[in-house]
Amino acid sequence: MASMVWCCVAYADEQWDAERNSVTVCDDGSILAMKDKTDGSDIVFRRDCWKGPAFEGVSLEKTAPGRYEGVKDGIKYSLQYQSTGEAVEVVAGLENMSGKMWMPERARLLLGINTCMVRFPDWDTVYFPTLQRSERTHFWSYYMTPCGKIVACVSPDPVASWANIYQQSPGKFGSEMGYWGQHRIFTTAADLLHRLPLPARHPQHLDKLMPGQKLETRFRFVSVSGLEKVKSTAARYTGASMIDAEFYTVGEGVPFFGTLCALEEPRVEVRTPRNEIIRVSLSPMSSEDGVHRFSWIWFPGSGSGLYTMMAYGAGGKVSEAMFYVRPGWDFYLQGARKEALRSLPTATHHAECFYPFYTYFLAKRYIPDQELDDRTETVFQEIFPKLYNADKGTMRNGIYRIQDSATMVGILADRYHVSRDMRDMERALKLADFLISCQREDGAYYNPEHNVHYTSVIYIAKSLMELMDEIAPLAAGDQHWKHAYARLLQSVRRAVDNLALKEDDIQTEGQMTFEDGMISCSVNQLALAALKEREPERRAYLTEKAVKLAAKHRCLTQSLIPDCRMNGATLRFWEYQYTINLMTNGMNSPCGWSAWKIYGDWYLYLLTGKYDYLRRAFNALGTCVQLLDRDTGELRFGFVSDPYLDACQYLESPVGSGKPMPKRVVVGEQYLSQTSSWLKAPHVAWRKKWGIDNFVHEVFKCMSEIALTSAYIVEHENGLLSSLNCSIDKSGHVLTVTTREKLVNKLHINLKQPVTIVTEFGGVRKTYENVSGLQWLGEQPEETLPFIDDILPVEGK
Repeated sequence: MASMVWCCVAYADEQWDAERNSVTVCDDGSILAMKDKTDGSDIVFRRDCWKGPAFEGVSLEKTAPGRYEGVKDGIKYSLQYQSTGEAVEVVAGLENMSGKMWMPERARLLLGINTCMVRFPDWDTVYFPTLQRSERTHFWSYYMTPCGKIVACVSPDPVASWANIYQQSPGKFGSEMGYWGQHRIFTTAADLLHRLPLPARHPQHLDKLMPGQKLETRFRFVSVSGLEKVKSTAARYTGASMIDAEFYTVGEGVPFFGTLCALEEPRVEVRTPRNEIIRVSLSPMSSEDGVHRFSWIWFPGSGSGLYTMMAYGAGGKVSEAMFYVRPGWDFYLQGARKEALRSLPTATHHAECFYPFYTYFLAKRYIPDQELDDRTETVFQEIFPKLYNADKGTMRNGIYRIQDSATMVGILADRYHVSRDMRDMERALKLADFLISCQREDGAYYNPEHNVHYTSVIYIAKSLMELMDEIAPLAAGDQHWKHAYARLLQSVRRAVDNLALKEDDIQTEGQMTFEDGMISCSVNQLALAALKEREPERRAYLTEKAVKLAAKHRCLTQSLIPDCRMNGATLRFWEYQYTINLMTNGMNSPCGWSAWKIYGDWYLYLLTGKYDYLRRAFNALGTCVQLLDRDTGELRFGFVSDPYLDACQYLESPVGSGKPMPKRVVVGEQYLSQTSSWLKAPHVAWRKKWGIDNFVHEVFKCMSEIALTSAYIVEHENGLLSSLNCSIDKSGHVLTVTTREKLVNKLHINLKQPVTIVTEFGGVRKTYENVSGLQWLGEQPEETLPFIDDILPVEGK
């Protein structure tokens, strides 16, 4: 590992032991080493300029056992170490001795945990900053490795803000205008003081110190045995309530329910979109190590919109969670189509730029509208010839970016489904054959220019499988399409075999790291291929590999954050410069590419029947669709989860001119708009991928696949039933299933005992007697249909 070559210039002189961790501290107060005593593993801290705990720009010296102090510009800084039960605690102190009010931009404490993921397999032991959260009265966070190791850093005191410390290398306009090509997160920081504005949930008073004023903030490091223990650990060491929910986004008429961890029972209220207050009752469940677990349930009776839950606990502790009641799924597909006609696809060859075509043809399939469909067809006919080289059967430009070809394959397959124009199929097949030509002996699809493994840059094999779904009916009686299907099947199987063999030892586009898309696209392709395989051993093998990678990906997923705007979203931190000209690294969570993970969770649920995969998929999908604003209809590029980013962004100036001008902006915990509705060539800006922010449409492609037309019923081990996209009326052994979703026409069941099911979808009533197990009732989605194995061999081959 790269961390092993760092040199410590300060001598280690103290060791602090707690039940779960031991810490060795250097004579400047920073941590030299931390060990997880439960298994003897190391939690690596940096030993370069990002070491910590350390105050930004301040040197400390040891003044007493466990105490380190320094003074700069009249401000006294201090660190004090001590052990508290399971946790090692460090108290960070500030004292204003300057004789005047101190209002810094920030007073930053670098925490120092090494979070930089560089290469396989070193990243297996690197702790990624999966969650950091400032609340009014406390702070909690956890870091997680791909192998599932977790360490929490929490504070019972208010912390003004937090920050990821991103790798920075000046871009072509210099450091003031952003950074280029360097994105990894080196470590994290807690800001004891920070200028406003900050998110409303953060402490709003920690922006200054008066003369003589002192501020002490306690931070506790403790290893945690699993994700299910993070919130109870945080409750124990912050004294605050920790709210958890089954779902953070639901449809209208559906209750919210979940659990809460606290040292004693708090008062819980919910503020509705109409500013009503709902009092929430808690029911005791269990107690462990002084932490009590309660259950709760409440009904959002004020329609769609944002609901905020507040838990008021002992000692004035206040905790917050946010929930969303969404309109129907069809609302989002309709709105996305309208926005795709405002921020149009472009003739730039990058796949991201023409992603709206997916929305065009999926909307035409499920919600036909003659006027809008005619407009989208006009756009397609104008732009497609500029993208596709009919003479060569390839993309016209940048053909080494094979994800562009694969994306067009998927788009043409969707267009064929509604057009029945065989030219779509022939064009898609030529592009597919080009992709096969980029496949090497190891089975992977390669970027031919850079010789880089690209199977999981977007999802090459999944796009080919989407084409195969459309070819399958044609292959029944046509030798040309039989040969085509066989060719694609052989290619796809080789590709997923390579993914199964390589696991996370593959490549991503751009700077190498343990990257969200690289892993989630491997998961969804492995799982989809497994779902389509009939042979049990092969299916089990591919499923096992997908399950393993999905578990590793959880360090990059917002699984625990109690916020409907982010829960379930993936953590991506390098795309703002390239998409909306915001010249900084920052976490876009969610954005369109968060949907890649949702496919994988859904396929794994269909394969294994494990409810948690389905729950994760729908939490993430509920988060992602909120990128389309319910009130204004605007489709936003993404949500920035960093609380404070101060950067330059190219914005339209003056408004209506279409001209990009650099402006200073401060953003944090908010949605960020697309720029492609106005940013067009030939205006000269630093980046000319016009329309690249259009990959947000991946969300609606995913939604159409898993939620738009499907409902789900799950029977748990205790016999209780869960439902998604539907409601259940049980009478004896008969379940009557109805839905408020306009387009639901099929039901997936996961039942342990045989029952009779009556469905009432879209005014159509159907009865299924004596059904159980894991199966579809009604038409099975084409995405889940098995491969036609008997098509190999074919005549003449």
